[in-house]
Amino acid sequence: MKENTIKTLSKTDKPLAYETLKKLPTFNNLSLKQQSIIKISLYIQSRNQRVSDSIKKIEYKNTQNHMKNWFCHAAVAYLEGILSENSLQRIPNIPNEFFETTYNKTNSLNDLYKYLNKFKLPVVISIANSPEIDYPNAQVLHSLVILGKLNGQYIVWQKKGFKLPYEITTLDKIYDSYKNSSFWGIRPLQSFQP
Repeated sequence: MKENTIKTLSKTDKPLAYETLKKLPTFNNLSLKQQSIIKISLYIQSRNQRVSDSIKKIEYKNTQNHMKNWFCHAAVAYLEGILSENSLQRIPNIPNEFFETTYNKTNSLNDLYKYLNKFKLPVVISIANSPEIDYPNAQVLHSLVILGKLNGQYIVWQKKGFKLPYEITTLDKIYDSYKNSSFWGIRPLQSFQP
Protein backbone atom coordinates (compact mmCIF):
# COMPACT_ATOMS: atom_id res chain seq x y z
CA MET A 1 0.00 0.00 0.00
CA LYS A 2 1.20 3.50 -0.78
CA GLU A 3 2.61 5.57 2.03
CA ASN A 4 -0.10 7.70 3.56
CA THR A 5 0.48 11.03 1.81
CA ILE A 6 -2.88 12.66 2.53
CA LYS A 7 -3.19 13.97 6.04
CA THR A 8 -6.49 14.55 7.76
CA LEU A 9 -7.63 18.04 6.91
CA SER A 10 -9.78 19.89 9.37
CA LYS A 11 -9.82 22.88 11.65
CA THR A 12 -7.20 25.34 10.40
CA ASP A 13 -6.32 23.25 7.32
CA LYS A 14 -9.29 24.60 5.33
CA PRO A 15 -7.14 25.88 2.42
CA LEU A 16 -5.46 22.46 2.12
CA ALA A 17 -8.87 20.77 2.14
CA TYR A 18 -9.99 23.04 -0.71
CA GLU A 19 -6.84 22.16 -2.67
CA THR A 20 -7.52 18.45 -2.18
CA LEU A 21 -11.10 18.88 -3.41
CA LYS A 22 -9.90 20.75 -6.53
CA LYS A 23 -7.62 17.81 -7.41
CA LEU A 24 -10.45 15.25 -7.26
CA PRO A 25 -11.98 14.77 -10.74
CA THR A 26 -15.02 13.08 -9.15
CA PHE A 27 -15.75 16.17 -7.06
CA ASN A 28 -17.17 17.63 -10.28
CA ASN A 29 -19.66 14.71 -10.37
CA LEU A 30 -21.43 16.38 -7.46
CA SER A 31 -24.06 19.00 -8.17
CA LEU A 32 -22.98 22.60 -7.66
CA LYS A 33 -25.20 22.68 -4.57
CA GLN A 34 -23.42 19.61 -3.13
CA GLN A 35 -20.00 21.09 -3.87
CA SER A 36 -21.09 24.27 -2.13
CA ILE A 37 -22.39 22.36 0.93
CA ILE A 38 -19.05 20.57 1.36
CA LYS A 39 -17.07 23.78 0.99
CA ILE A 40 -19.38 25.59 3.42
CA SER A 41 -19.05 22.74 5.94
CA LEU A 42 -15.30 23.29 5.97
CA TYR A 43 -15.90 27.01 6.44
CA ILE A 44 -18.32 26.27 9.32
CA GLN A 45 -15.67 24.04 10.87
CA SER A 46 -13.07 26.77 10.53
CA ARG A 47 -15.46 29.34 11.96
CA ASN A 48 -16.34 27.05 14.87
CA GLN A 49 -12.64 26.59 15.56
CA ARG A 50 -12.22 30.38 15.68
CA VAL A 51 -15.01 30.52 18.26
CA SER A 52 -13.28 27.82 20.34
CA ASP A 53 -9.88 29.51 20.07
CA SER A 54 -11.14 33.06 20.56
CA ILE A 55 -10.28 34.89 23.75
CA LYS A 56 -13.37 37.05 23.24
CA LYS A 57 -15.60 34.01 22.59
CA ILE A 58 -17.28 35.45 19.51
CA GLU A 59 -20.97 34.59 19.34
CA TYR A 60 -21.79 32.60 16.19
CA LYS A 61 -25.04 31.03 17.41
CA ASN A 62 -26.02 29.35 14.12
CA THR A 63 -22.56 27.88 13.69
CA GLN A 64 -22.43 26.66 17.28
CA ASN A 65 -25.92 25.13 17.06
CA HIS A 66 -25.06 23.43 13.78
CA MET A 67 -21.88 21.90 15.20
CA LYS A 68 -23.65 20.85 18.39
CA ASN A 69 -26.86 19.38 16.91
CA TRP A 70 -25.73 17.79 13.69
CA PHE A 71 -24.08 14.41 13.40
CA CYS A 72 -22.67 12.28 10.59
CA HIS A 73 -25.98 10.89 9.23
CA ALA A 74 -27.58 14.34 9.19
CA ALA A 75 -24.65 15.87 7.31
CA VAL A 76 -24.82 13.23 4.57
CA ALA A 77 -28.63 13.36 4.42
CA TYR A 78 -28.47 17.13 3.99
CA LEU A 79 -25.88 16.71 1.24
CA GLU A 80 -28.33 14.42 -0.57
CA GLY A 81 -31.23 16.86 -0.13
CA ILE A 82 -33.10 14.57 2.29
CA LEU A 83 -32.97 17.18 5.05
CA SER A 84 -33.74 20.86 4.62
CA GLU A 85 -31.93 23.92 5.91
CA ASN A 86 -34.65 24.14 8.58
CA SER A 87 -33.06 21.06 10.16
CA LEU A 88 -29.89 23.01 10.96
CA GLN A 89 -31.08 24.25 14.33
CA ARG A 90 -32.35 20.99 15.81
CA ILE A 91 -31.40 17.34 15.99
CA PRO A 92 -32.91 15.92 12.79
CA ASN A 93 -34.68 12.59 12.31
CA ILE A 94 -33.14 10.46 9.58
CA PRO A 95 -35.57 8.39 7.46
CA ASN A 96 -34.99 4.62 7.40
CA GLU A 97 -34.54 4.69 3.61
CA PHE A 98 -31.31 6.60 4.11
CA PHE A 99 -29.72 3.41 5.50
CA GLU A 100 -31.08 0.97 2.89
CA THR A 101 -28.26 -0.96 1.22
CA THR A 102 -26.47 -4.29 1.60
CA TYR A 103 -24.11 -4.40 4.58
CA ASN A 104 -21.02 -6.60 4.33
CA LYS A 105 -18.44 -7.61 6.90
CA THR A 106 -14.91 -6.94 5.68
CA ASN A 107 -11.87 -8.71 7.05
CA SER A 108 -9.34 -6.19 5.81
CA LEU A 109 -8.98 -2.78 4.22
CA ASN A 110 -8.22 -4.56 0.94
CA ASP A 111 -11.60 -6.37 1.18
CA LEU A 112 -13.28 -3.01 1.65
CA TYR A 113 -11.40 -1.59 -1.35
CA LYS A 114 -12.53 -4.54 -3.51
CA TYR A 115 -16.14 -3.99 -2.43
CA LEU A 116 -15.83 -0.24 -3.03
CA ASN A 117 -14.34 -0.76 -6.52
CA LYS A 118 -17.75 -2.08 -7.66
CA PHE A 119 -19.23 1.41 -7.33
CA LYS A 120 -18.91 4.63 -9.30
CA LEU A 121 -17.74 7.44 -7.04
CA PRO A 122 -18.93 9.41 -5.12
CA VAL A 123 -20.69 7.01 -2.72
CA VAL A 124 -22.21 6.98 0.76
CA ILE A 125 -20.87 4.49 3.28
CA SER A 126 -22.83 3.63 6.40
CA ILE A 127 -21.12 1.54 9.06
CA ALA A 128 -23.31 -0.63 11.31
CA ASN A 129 -23.02 -3.23 14.04
CA SER A 130 -25.21 -5.70 12.13
CA PRO A 131 -25.83 -6.69 8.50
CA GLU A 132 -29.59 -6.37 9.10
CA ILE A 133 -30.52 -2.73 9.49
CA ASP A 134 -33.72 -1.77 11.22
CA TYR A 135 -32.71 1.75 12.16
CA PRO A 136 -32.62 2.82 14.93
CA ASN A 137 -32.93 -0.68 16.48
CA ALA A 138 -29.72 -1.82 14.84
CA GLN A 139 -27.14 0.79 15.58
CA VAL A 140 -25.72 2.54 12.55
CA LEU A 141 -22.41 3.75 13.87
CA HIS A 142 -21.33 6.22 11.21
CA SER A 143 -22.08 7.60 7.74
CA LEU A 144 -19.66 9.35 5.39
CA VAL A 145 -19.10 10.19 1.74
CA ILE A 146 -16.27 8.87 -0.42
CA LEU A 147 -15.67 11.79 -2.78
CA GLY A 148 -13.05 10.18 -4.98
CA LYS A 149 -9.59 8.73 -5.21
CA LEU A 150 -6.33 10.71 -5.09
CA ASN A 151 -2.80 9.29 -5.05
CA GLY A 152 -4.23 5.80 -4.57
CA GLN A 153 -6.28 6.77 -1.52
CA TYR A 154 -10.03 7.17 -1.12
CA ILE A 155 -10.84 10.71 0.01
CA VAL A 156 -13.64 11.06 2.55
CA TRP A 157 -15.85 13.95 3.66
CA GLN A 158 -17.43 13.44 7.05
CA LYS A 159 -18.79 15.05 10.17
CA LYS A 160 -17.41 12.93 12.96
CA GLY A 161 -20.49 13.27 15.21
CA PHE A 162 -22.30 15.57 17.63
CA LYS A 163 -20.07 18.52 18.58
CA LEU A 164 -17.31 17.00 16.43
CA PRO A 165 -15.69 18.48 13.33
CA TYR A 166 -16.23 18.20 9.61
CA GLU A 167 -13.14 16.99 7.84
CA ILE A 168 -11.56 15.73 4.68
CA THR A 169 -9.63 12.55 5.47
CA THR A 170 -8.84 9.12 4.01
CA LEU A 171 -10.80 5.89 4.17
CA ASP A 172 -7.89 3.96 5.69
CA LYS A 173 -7.93 6.25 8.75
CA ILE A 174 -11.65 5.66 9.21
CA TYR A 175 -11.33 1.90 8.67
CA ASP A 176 -8.88 1.67 11.56
CA SER A 177 -11.58 3.02 13.90
CA TYR A 178 -14.33 0.59 12.80
CA LYS A 179 -12.57 -2.54 11.51
CA ASN A 180 -13.19 -4.92 14.41
CA SER A 181 -16.95 -5.30 14.62
CA SER A 182 -18.58 -3.39 11.82
CA PHE A 183 -20.54 -4.01 8.65
CA TRP A 184 -20.04 -1.65 5.72
CA GLY A 185 -22.93 -0.57 3.51
CA ILE A 186 -22.14 1.25 0.28
CA ARG A 187 -24.62 2.97 -2.02
CA PRO A 188 -24.46 5.71 -4.66
CA LEU A 189 -24.65 9.28 -3.41
CA GLN A 190 -28.06 10.64 -4.36
CA SER A 191 -28.01 13.85 -6.31
CA PHE A 192 -29.30 16.96 -4.64
CA GLN A 193 -32.66 18.13 -5.92
CA PRO A 194 -32.72 21.93 -5.49
